[in-house]
Amino acid sequence: MKKVTVFGSSKCEPGDNDYNSAYRMGQLLGESGFSVATGGYQGSMEAVSKGASEYGVEVTGCTTPDLFLDREGGNQYINNEIKSTNLSNRIGDLVGYSNIIIVLPGTIGTLTELLVAWNQEFIKECNEIESTHTIYLHEEFWKPIIEEMSDDLSLPTSHLNYFSDENDLVDKIEN
Repeated sequence: MKKVTVFGSSKCEPGDNDYNSAYRMGQLLGESGFSVATGGYQGSMEAVSKGASEYGVEVTGCTTPDLFLDREGGNQYINNEIKSTNLSNRIGDLVGYSNIIIVLPGTIGTLTELLVAWNQEFIKECNEIESTHTIYLHEEFWKPIIEEMSDDLSLPTSHLNYFSDENDLVDKIEN
């Protein structure tokens, strides 16, 4: 089974450009037969889940009920919920779900998820262990941030790939 993990903002709302783009991405992933995992809540997580669910694929939401007390459970489009006990386990569950990680625009939570996946691949490289994840970043949003961070912190970017839009991304992960 083809699987992808998608990280993204909880802040965008239906009708926003980021929400619409995430929804379309979910549709394209579902249409291409990819099961998806997200953080399971609202925003782009909901949008990706909604789009993918229209194609009958598995839509997994990794939620953390004991942490996000203001959220009443996963979004209505997930058909598989993994309830993580804490934030570290949630990120681990999401990273472990697939070997393709897609990072949409987001805030500190999305950045944290990206950094964990990126660091994991960097450590593997340092220890000459084969990479297990391919990480795709929304170019317009993430490239300036990554360039600044990687320069300031001397971080390698060889594990990171960029996509310009949802069609570009699906073309890249299918090939």
